Amino acid sequence: MKRFKRIFWLALSLCWICLGSTATAGGPENVLLVVNADSASSKMIANHYVAMRKIPPTNILYLNGVPPTEVVSLDQFKTFILKPVFTALVERQLKSQVDYIIYSSDFPTGVRVNEHVEKLGEAVEAKGIGFNRKLYLPVASINSLTYFGVAVLADDPGYLNLNSNSYFRSSALRLLRNPFAGQLQKVFEEAVKEIQGDDKELYPKAEEKLLALAKANPRQVAVAYRLVQCYARMGDSRKATHWLGRARRTGWQYRQYTMDDPLLADLLSDPLFKGVLNTIPDELFEFAPTMAFRSRYQYGPNGMLNQFKGQGNRFFLSTVLAVTRNYGNTEREALSQLQRTVRADGTNPDGSFYFTTSSDVRTRTRKQNYDYAISRLRKMGYGAEIVSGNLPENKPRVLGATIGTPGFNWKKSGSRFVPGAIGDNLTSYGGRMPHEAQTKLTEFLANGAAGGSGTVTEPFALQFKFPHPMIHVHYARGCTLGEAFYQSVEGPSQLLIVGDALCRPFGRVPEFGVTGVSFNQKVSGTIKLHPIPDPTTVRIAGYQLFVDGQLIHVQGNSSKMKIDTTDMSDGHHEFRIVAIADTLLESSAGVVIPLQIDNSGHQVTLQADSDRFLSTDVVTLKATSNLGDAIALVHNGRTVAQELGREVTFEVDALLVGRGPVQLEAVAIASAAVGKKQEIVPPVASQPLNLFIDGPISQRKKYENPPKSKKPVVINAPSQPSGPPRPRPSR
Repeated sequence: MKRFKRIFWLALSLCWICLGSTATAGGPENVLLVVNADSASSKMIANHYVAMRKIPPTNILYLNGVPPTEVVSLDQFKTFILKPVFTALVERQLKSQVDYIIYSSDFPTGVRVNEHVEKLGEAVEAKGIGFNRKLYLPVASINSLTYFGVAVLADDPGYLNLNSNSYFRSSALRLLRNPFAGQLQKVFEEAVKEIQGDDKELYPKAEEKLLALAKANPRQVAVAYRLVQCYARMGDSRKATHWLGRARRTGWQYRQYTMDDPLLADLLSDPLFKGVLNTIPDELFEFAPTMAFRSRYQYGPNGMLNQFKGQGNRFFLSTVLAVTRNYGNTEREALSQLQRTVRADGTNPDGSFYFTTSSDVRTRTRKQNYDYAISRLRKMGYGAEIVSGNLPENKPRVLGATIGTPGFNWKKSGSRFVPGAIGDNLTSYGGRMPHEAQTKLTEFLANGAAGGSGTVTEPFALQFKFPHPMIHVHYARGCTLGEAFYQSVEGPSQLLIVGDALCRPFGRVPEFGVTGVSFNQKVSGTIKLHPIPDPTTVRIAGYQLFVDGQLIHVQGNSSKMKIDTTDMSDGHHEFRIVAIADTLLESSAGVVIPLQIDNSGHQVTLQADSDRFLSTDVVTLKATSNLGDAIALVHNGRTVAQELGREVTFEVDALLVGRGPVQLEAVAIASAAVGKKQEIVPPVASQPLNLFIDGPISQRKKYENPPKSKKPVVINAPSQPSGPPRPRPSR
C-alpha cells in the first residue's frame, strides 16, 4: 500500500491543482451556462462563475434580445430564451451530456403561462373532473419552465400539475406499486398478482413478464425486486440472490423491509442471499431513495429509472445564479455568495439543521414532515432540531434552515450560515422580485447561504409547491444543490430557485491521478492517458474523456485512454478526464489538462500589453499565425472580433467581454492546398490569454424589514402524500 501511495501521489502531482476546482457530483462539463449578452451584470457574474467552476467555452451560451422585464409572456420566453437554449444543446452536440441549465443574472424570473393554465383546465374538465383555477395562478418561474422545457416546447401543460415532478422522492409506498404507466403497468400488476398467489403454475408466467420488463428497463428497481420475490416463490435461491444484487445496484436500500418480506422468508437461511442482503443499507421504507440526476434518464411514475419510450419524463435541472435587480442582491453580495459556495464543495461541514415552528400556517404546512427529516439527519451524525419562532436565534453554524414567515431579518437573528447551506422559506412572494411585499429569498444569499427559493406568485399554503423538509437530507447525503431542490419539490412550476446548482458541500467524490502527459505539453500522434484511482477513496465506476468540453470517450475503471491527435486541429485543446463514483449519487471529479497539439506545425499566438484593464478601456491585443486568411478573437466560445491577415491587431471595448476574469483565444481560420485538392484546414487556437477587467461593483442599499403582508390565504387543497405513511404498507 505504501508503494502504491508513492506512485499515486507522483502521478497526481501532474494534475492535482485542477482536481480540487472541478470536484462535484455533476460537474462543469454537465452545465450549459446561459448569459444575457446585453447585460453588464450578467456578463460579469458569468465571467467569475466560469473562472471558479472552469466551465468549458462550448458550454457557455450568450443570448441577445432577452426582454428586460422581470415577468414576460410565454411566447417571449420561448422565442428569446428556451428555444435558443435547446437549439444550442443540439447544435453543439451537448444534449446527452448537459444536466444543468444555469442562468446568470438579469433574466426574467417570472413567465405568464395563461394559455397553458387554460389548456390544462379544459383537459381536466373534459374528463368530468373539477378544476380549481385558484391553485394555478398563471405565473411560472424561469427555472421551472426550463426544468420542464421538453413539455413547455411541446405545449403540454401537464407540468403545471401539483405532482408533475417524477424526480421528486415520493413515498416508498409507490416504489413497488407504480413503476410504469398504461399497458406496461397492467402487465406489471398482473405479474405481481401471479407472484402473490398460491398457484405455482403462474410463477413462470410472472417470470416471463418481469424479465421482459427488466430487459427494456434495466434500471427499474421495482422490477428487480419483484423478480427476487418471483424466484423465491419458484425456489431458485441463486437467481433470487442475483436479482437482489441487481435491486441494490438500482436503488433498493431497505434491508429490514426485505427481511420482513414473507415471500422471502425461506431465503434468509441461504448464506449467499444473506451475504447480499447484508450489503443493502438499512433505510426505513418511507421514501424513495436519494439518487443522482441525469437529463438522459427517464424518471418513471415511482421516481425510478425507465428506458422504454413513454414510460418516464426527462428534465434539466435549472437555477438562477443571482438576481441583481429590483429586490434582489447587489453585485457585491452575489459575487461573495458564489465565492463562498464554490469553496464549500467537499468540506463536509459540521453544524445543525433548523426547522422553525409557530402558529403561522406557513410553518404548520410542513411541520408534520419535520420529524422524519430530523431523524435521518441525526442518523447521519448532524445536529437537527425544531425551534420556536420565525428564525433560529443565535445559532453559530446553520447547515440549513426551513422556516415560514412573511418578513424576517436574518442578520438580526444572530445566526450564521455555514458556507454551502440552504435557506428555505414558505411564504407567498419570496420569489416575486418586482414587488416590495415580503422578504425575498435573496435575504438568505446575502447572509451566507448557497441557495434559496421562493414562489413568483401566490402559491397558497401547499406543501406540493415548496421544498419538503427532506431537502436537507438529500443535500446532506451528498447531492448537489440542484439535485436536493428538485428531489424535494413535487410541483415546482412556481418556485424560483437562486444559487449555484453545482454546490456540493457534503459527501465524497473519487480521487485519482493521471500519467502520460503534463500541463501545456506539446504533443503529436497518439497519446496515452492513464487514470490511476486512489484506492482509499470512493470506488470509481468508470471515466469520461472530454475534449474542448465535448464528451468523446467513456471507459471502465482500469484501462488506458489512447487518443489519436491527428484527428484534431493543431493548437490549444483542453482535455478533461472525469471519474464517476460507483454509487447511486454518481458523484464525479475532474482533472483538466491543457495540451498543445502539433502535428502539422500550425500555430497562433495572442498577446496583450497588460493583464489588467479598466471596464472603460479599449483593450488592444496582437495575434500572429503562420497560416490562414483571418484570425478571430474568441471569448467563452463566442467570436467578439475578427480581422483578415496573419498578423492582426484587435481593439475591443472591455465591457463587450465584461468585468471580472476573462479568458481570450485567437483562432486562425484557414484553407490550404493539399496536392490537387483544396482542403479546409480546421481552425487553430492559441494558448488562452488570461486578463482581468476592473470596474465598479454595485453596492446599492437594499430594502430592510419590508412590511408584513396580510394573513396568508388558505384554501381547500386536494389531499396529498405530505409525509410517509406510518402503518406498514401492504406488499
